[in-house]
Amino acid sequence: MTARRSWVEDYCEDGNMPADSEHARGLMKLHASCTPPCPRKLSAERYLREHGLYH
Repeated sequence: MTARRSWVEDYCEDGNMPADSEHARGLMKLHASCTPPCPRKLSAERYLREHGLYH
């Protein structure tokens, strides 16, 4: 069984890669208003690009 990930500690300064594509998409929504893009949003975007899920 896979543990469910908590969204509580997905702060802007956390530049770690998301756990999976669902997490990355959620981060993109949560951090959509970050201007300029925060490290968390950039890592989610990078994850989706590397997995061919972001255009």
